[in-house]
Amino acid sequence: MKRFLAALTVAALTAIAPAAADEPLHMTTEDYAPYTFMEDGEVVGIGGDQIRELMARAGLDYRVEMMPWARALSLAERRPRTCVFTAAHTEDRHPRFKWVEPLFVDRALVAGDEGTTLAPKTAAELAQYRIGTQTGDYTIEMLSDIGVTDIDTAKTHELSVIKLLKGRVDLVSLTEDAMATLGKQGVVLEPVYTLSEVDIAIACNKTVPDETVAKMQDALDSMREDGFQDAVIAKYR
Repeated sequence: MKRFLAALTVAALTAIAPAAADEPLHMTTEDYAPYTFMEDGEVVGIGGDQIRELMARAGLDYRVEMMPWARALSLAERRPRTCVFTAAHTEDRHPRFKWVEPLFVDRALVAGDEGTTLAPKTAAELAQYRIGTQTGDYTIEMLSDIGVTDIDTAKTHELSVIKLLKGRVDLVSLTEDAMATLGKQGVVLEPVYTLSEVDIAIACNKTVPDETVAKMQDALDSMREDGFQDAVIAKYR
């Protein structure tokens, strides 16, 4: 009887393995203009437009789900056949994912509200202030590494900016593109410190097959070579 049950188990696992491999990739992301945001029921932006073209060129089935960033990143790390975009490729994250890159390069900044008199020149001076950022954002690691201990987190970078405008934090960390988008919406921030310049990428669960990752990278490389990537970036910046 035990041998019979074991045989059934092996047969069942063999039967479902091909089906699992054929499942669409689950792509998680967040609402973070100009990288990813909803327009007419579709995820668009510098990242959203590239994902759509990349997956078409790679011939891969997928679905996109928008959610808070911390959950999007966590799901990609924990759940098979899941990737997250747009993710900064940092030293801490590097071994935790398989990478397809770059979707673009961006700078991480620390900024104050319009007319701020704060002007930290060194990491030690920056560490004197309470800095707001998004939960799960790569800038948390960067701020901690340079000695900032008073870090305030919020679900979105917009909530961090609201805290800044209400005087609940001294400064906020966000990307250069995000700051430019806020400026177009009438929220003017002033950069006071540059944290880093970083590749922004697709980060895939370690169980995603190397063949799949290679197809995605080849498609992205072709988009960069024929000018598609540059055109998308220019459209939203």
